[in-house]
Amino acid sequence: PDQRKGNGAPSQKEAKMINRSFVSLANVIQALGEQERPTSTSEQAEEQRGGTSVVPYQKSKLTRVLRHAFGGRCSTTMILTGSPSSFSISETIATIRFGQKCRRVRNRPQVCDDLSPGEYRKQLAESDRRQTELTSIVKALAVECRTLKTEGVKGRINEAAHRGP
Repeated sequence: PDQRKGNGAPSQKEAKMINRSFVSLANVIQALGEQERPTSTSEQAEEQRGGTSVVPYQKSKLTRVLRHAFGGRCSTTMILTGSPSSFSISETIATIRFGQKCRRVRNRPQVCDDLSPGEYRKQLAESDRRQTELTSIVKALAVECRTLKTEGVKGRINEAAHRGP
């Protein structure tokens, strides 16, 4: 029996589910870290071919919720805590190792610029203007195509009439 369990300790079933979520999170962090730094020549060759390893986000609810926080376009801060107590040394070491894996993941944060209604109207007007321009080009090409077809038919008839016996 664990001496640290108190009255508010999670049940055995809950503890298993929490541990599975943490293992899934560690697997996601590991996969994202490996994408950033290929270590073997086979992984480098795979990356040059455009292949990437699959990140197992779907393994738990925790990783699905945190999907955009890791390796995505947002800025993420990971805060890990350890205990100076010798009683918790194994958890502290595991936390430090997990933190080292997290450092390998590189996010590429981008500012999401929301447009004002006026800017949306400008984009819509530009899109409408471009659509009108392209429609007129298509109509002109259709007329030219019909003209060339009729001239081609007349040209073949004239050629046949001028060929003698």
